[in-house]
Amino acid sequence: MSYNLEVEFKFTVDKNLLPPLSEAVNCNSIRQFYLSQGFSWYDEEAGKQKKGPEIRVVIRNNQKAEITIKCDTEDAAARHEFAIPISVEEANALEEHRVGYTIVKKRYFFKMTAEESPQLFDKVMWEVDVYEAENEGLVVAEFEIPEGFTQEYRFTPPKWVIKNVTGKETFSNGFLAMRPWKIRQDAWKALGFD
Repeated sequence: MSYNLEVEFKFTVDKNLLPPLSEAVNCNSIRQFYLSQGFSWYDEEAGKQKKGPEIRVVIRNNQKAEITIKCDTEDAAARHEFAIPISVEEANALEEHRVGYTIVKKRYFFKMTAEESPQLFDKVMWEVDVYEAENEGLVVAEFEIPEGFTQEYRFTPPKWVIKNVTGKETFSNGFLAMRPWKIRQDAWKALGFD
């Protein structure tokens, strides 16, 4: 099992300004689904609302799989993450017990430039997720601050980044598994909104 404190920033993307996907350094096909969604409750002792852990299964390139447990922190950009490797066969067997839809996406890796962040460019990669199936049409980008990185940094988003949606539940994979993007977009269009 591995553990890290994940500090991640997520953004919406203008697909027309995104670099060609063929220029990506790497690409992974990802299938993930949730076994538990991290339900909320009111903690009287702490005097505030709390959220339980999310438990999901992630399958990469149909070759590697893991169970990940993610627990929120006080910081919207940071979560505790525990990963337990399992076989792809075990992951496939767990899928029938999922909560919600299976998330299907391709993750493209792009190098961050020195213009975007002189302190981070050689330490992080942009991860651009192009969703498929029920979430088709959604494209987001994220980057993760390396664990233990304490240096102050500046960040200037590239022109293809539209909006910072870090911590916004509607862009979380857990939310997308329960309320897929395409279904929500189709519902808005049916109501006359574009």
